[in-house]
Amino acid sequence: MDAPHLDALLSIRATHLCHDKVCRRRVRILLWVSALAIILYCSILQEQEQSRKPVGQHETVHILMFFAKAEKNDQLQQQLRANIRSLVKHATGRIKYHFLGDANSTRIAADILENVFDTIPHGEDLVIQVQTYEVESVVAKVGHDVWPIQQLFKSYRKKYNLFNDIFYFIPFALHKVIDLSEVDRIIKVDADMRLMNDIRKLWREFDEFKEETIFALAQEQQPVYYQRFAKAREAVGDDRLGMPPPSGKPGYNGGLYLINLDHMSKSKKYQAAVSERNLRYIMRKYYFTKSHLGDQEVVTILGMEYPELFHTLPCTWNRQLCRKYARSITMPSA
Repeated sequence: MDAPHLDALLSIRATHLCHDKVCRRRVRILLWVSALAIILYCSILQEQEQSRKPVGQHETVHILMFFAKAEKNDQLQQQLRANIRSLVKHATGRIKYHFLGDANSTRIAADILENVFDTIPHGEDLVIQVQTYEVESVVAKVGHDVWPIQQLFKSYRKKYNLFNDIFYFIPFALHKVIDLSEVDRIIKVDADMRLMNDIRKLWREFDEFKEETIFALAQEQQPVYYQRFAKAREAVGDDRLGMPPPSGKPGYNGGLYLINLDHMSKSKKYQAAVSERNLRYIMRKYYFTKSHLGDQEVVTILGMEYPELFHTLPCTWNRQLCRKYARSITMPSA
């Protein structure tokens, strides 16, 4: 609204309030001041929003990676090297890797990181730090919390034994492992993942977390859970279980997820959700048996029962190239 029209409007309102000239003048001044205050306030908010950096460059992005039994595993070492190369190529600001594994493996990981950082061109502002955790000491600290989860979700099929190691289940008690005074959020990344963008942009997804949100994952892009939830769709009365997006609930892929450690440590609902008794109950409820994909199975079934604890990432943050299930399972389209 232009100034003449605003002036006329204010005069009319003032006239209704008081017929006295002095009173009208005071009312007009008061209304003008109020209007200017609102305009100034909105202008300040807009300026703050526009001047805010996409993600604070001063803020450290924390990355968790499990890296074990790597000393004689050249393939795993090459996967980590490719992962770090892709991160260094795109990353900005301060990054901190948290490697969890046996002593030899975490030493190898730190050496690979140092070598890649020294040999790959990167932004001038990029700073990468490393912290290592020996799996033996971590398990001694939180084993009693995660052992029941491991026992419920471990596979008895030899080809999936990889996911049976207890450290795959440590994320569910990670708030007791990492110093919360220094790290309140972290991104768990598999070694075989390649980053095609600045991971600092992924860190921005934490801004989408609500008060109860603890995890953020991308949905599974293969029909892994279509058959697994066949009985549950009928028993629970939810036709979306195991079905494709946009309306279905295909489950989550565990290759990458964001964890709000502060929320995890404070959530009574979460602590109750991951108790052995409750996990047994929801496994029976959803007819969820023959687990074989480790921690991915845990977040998938928790996501079905407690969607409020989860934020779904855009699929572009975790493009899954494996098509094994897509080739072997036929399912209806969305």
